[in-house]
Amino acid sequence: MLTQVGIGGVFAMLVIREVLGFLKAREESKDDAGGDGSARDQMDRIEDGCKALMGSTQTMATLISATDPAGLPLIYRDSQSGIVLNANIEALQRSIERLGDRIDRPAP
Repeated sequence: MLTQVGIGGVFAMLVIREVLGFLKAREESKDDAGGDGSARDQMDRIEDGCKALMGSTQTMATLISATDPAGLPLIYRDSQSGIVLNANIEALQRSIERLGDRIDRPAP
């Protein structure tokens, strides 16, 4: 099945998975009495999310660079997929920047 999904589809699936994971963790943190909601606690959760995103990005890179025994890529990439991917990455970067602006930074 993954051989028929384009790079945009793989990217979209990974982003959706990370967003759903973030929402689930956020909901669990609301129910969890252990977190004090401090800025340090928020930063720790963001760092954990970044580590999870890094793992997903590495998985996506592995999938994209995979080839069959003849050396042909398993995922088809047309000339437009780079443009779409760049647009998606820029949109994701803007979203992350907006999220960062909303977070209260702890005092040094």
